[in-house]
Amino acid sequence: MNIKREVWRSRAECPVWVGRYRNSQNLPHWHYECELFCVEKGSLEVFCERQLYELQEGDCFFADSRQVHCMHAKTQDTTVAMIVFDHAVTAYFAREIILASPLLGKKYDVTGLFYTLQRELQEKAKLYEGHTALLVSQFMLEIFRREQTVQRGETSQTAERFRALLSEIEHRFEFFDLNEAAAYMGMNASYFSRLFHKQTRMTFSRYLNFIKVQKAIDLLHRDPAMTVTEVAIQSGFNTIRNFNRIFREYTGYTPKELPDNYVLVNEISDLDDDSADPTLRECTLLESSANLR
Repeated sequence: MNIKREVWRSRAECPVWVGRYRNSQNLPHWHYECELFCVEKGSLEVFCERQLYELQEGDCFFADSRQVHCMHAKTQDTTVAMIVFDHAVTAYFAREIILASPLLGKKYDVTGLFYTLQRELQEKAKLYEGHTALLVSQFMLEIFRREQTVQRGETSQTAERFRALLSEIEHRFEFFDLNEAAAYMGMNASYFSRLFHKQTRMTFSRYLNFIKVQKAIDLLHRDPAMTVTEVAIQSGFNTIRNFNRIFREYTGYTPKELPDNYVLVNEISDLDDDSADPTLRECTLLESSANLR
């Protein structure tokens, strides 16, 4: 499961987007924008920067720019009100600090802000882009004043290094194993294994095999004349037997049986050439500002 950057189409039109989701389920991802959301109904599990948070109805959460995160609704009727905004909206007062915890400790009327922004984005009155940005900025300023904050430091640096590692593995997977990846992060293998599992909810070996199988599928689609041995070698597998076993485990097919239109992670839909939508299909977008008229 490749951790990718999510790109918001609406950013070019307006620095603020709102939406409401039912049964929120998504893959680990990151983006330049910030997310402020509230659980309106049900309960939610959120992984953010190596930590697991349990949210109940009324709880509010802030995922800062570039933070790797994902969420999983505990019940199918869980509803989340989401506000996404350009990092520049808050950068002037939050450039050097971050919240000590993304799970907000005090109560905030995020749902009220959601409806106000929704109305502004629907009506599109004069200078609505600046007004919505101002509303979010004022709201976030109050949060940063009331919540505990810390200087951006080691945690942020570790997250940046982790994202760089994933990029390196995607392009140079044949040079990485657990020890090499741990060395890249400046950690011992045991600590790195725990970190990786917290960030991605999978083991490093499973992630690496996923990348290799994905490469093998690309090769098979690109050049059907390649032999299985050639595909296995170029995909970083040491033996044909190991390649065939892992390939079938991840795809359900042998390399020769693979359908021409097969996609390994078919729950991800491309947004742009260099991005992906991490939202899983069981999640329902009930409404969003991008669809309002």
